[in-house]
Amino acid sequence: MRLLPAAVGTFLFASMLVRFPSQTAEGVRYGLALCGETVLPSVFPFTVLCSFMISSGMSDWLGNISSSVTRFLFRLPGAAAAAIITGFLGGYPVGARMTSLLLRQGAISRSDAYRLSLFCINAGPAFVIGTVGAAMTGSRQAGVVLFVSLCAASLITGIFTRFVAAPDDSSPTSAVSNVRLPLNRCLTDAVSDAAPAMISLCSWVMLFSCICSVVPLLPDGLSGASLPIKCVLEVTTGCAEAVGRGVPLPVIAAVLGWAGVSVQCQVLRYVLEAGVSVPVLAASRALNGGAAAFICSVILRYFPCKAEVFLSNIRPYPAGLSLSLPAALGLLLTGILLILDTAAVFGRNKHSVD
Repeated sequence: MRLLPAAVGTFLFASMLVRFPSQTAEGVRYGLALCGETVLPSVFPFTVLCSFMISSGMSDWLGNISSSVTRFLFRLPGAAAAAIITGFLGGYPVGARMTSLLLRQGAISRSDAYRLSLFCINAGPAFVIGTVGAAMTGSRQAGVVLFVSLCAASLITGIFTRFVAAPDDSSPTSAVSNVRLPLNRCLTDAVSDAAPAMISLCSWVMLFSCICSVVPLLPDGLSGASLPIKCVLEVTTGCAEAVGRGVPLPVIAAVLGWAGVSVQCQVLRYVLEAGVSVPVLAASRALNGGAAAFICSVILRYFPCKAEVFLSNIRPYPAGLSLSLPAALGLLLTGILLILDTAAVFGRNKHSVD
């Protein structure tokens, strides 16, 4: 009986590929274009930054100056600050990956990682404000309202995780060595570690883009289910469909908070390491989406969005809007540190030769 769902899913997916070969192929190409234009430019720099912060010791420094805040708000150690910050700024999979890296290093416990995984999976400002707000709705103000709603919902969820009964720490974690490497080695290792993560991320995006490509081909009696199916499966496609149909902003906030099955699959291998099961992950995303929708409706009541006129012709993946200012500043800082570290190494070598 355990194989029955897998057999049904395999049969349906194979039937879809055989019945609609051109549509599914176009869906894969669409997902690949999405990866090249939006996903990689906005997520890859933060993925590199996560590994660099761990190996260089920047996460320890950040934890030391943030420990009082994280303990007061979330009952978490200071080391969790790195996962919280990157989770809010880097996009959906970045916070989950940072949590996993901290757990493997031994900087946080499994129970800490469990609670972090419940509120550190968030949409980044580049996607919410740039793509959903400016590109889809034609209003950057709408994007700001959505982003503030999502951040507030995640913060409230994080505060409530103080009372969550997390799994015990009986199972050991594979802590890595705390020996600090030279900055140039840290950067090269960070890029190498980020490459497999990006391949996995883009693979999930292309798979769900392929599945969503056949949703418009549903029978006429099921055409009304097209919008909820897309919103449940893939966040970007769901937001674009919702905006095109003039759905209110609180509903779009719920879609962004839910994050889609695609994003949940992208972060699944990270949250499983923390002991978060699939039902718990789905429930946390549903609660996060509901909270974001409620907060968004409250914000709009006091600060109405002037441009709630949704665009009819939507290109949801503009390359120019996928760039992230925090990511650019982070890479600039990394480059400066790398140059200084390399110069110091050359200086020591020259002095030893002389």
